[in-house]
Amino acid sequence: MRDAPAEQKSTLTSLSERERRELADFVQQSHGPSLSRAAFNDALCLVLEDVSGFESADESILQLLTDDLWPIYQANIKGQP
Repeated sequence: MRDAPAEQKSTLTSLSERERRELADFVQQSHGPSLSRAAFNDALCLVLEDVSGFESADESILQLLTDDLWPIYQANIKGQP
């Protein structure tokens, strides 16, 4: 696996906690609240295709982002009535 470009790494680390929650929430709203981790990963990739700098993101960056957002997504689901 090749290293991700510096601009992708800095974009990932510069996401605020609010932005991370909003991104997880957007995936939930657009793809549903009952995704498996693999389906969540696929949905996140689809969402990121339209985000500048992530349309061709390195696999390692996508994995880091999925690892970071998956618990937020699950917490959002558990918090729903």
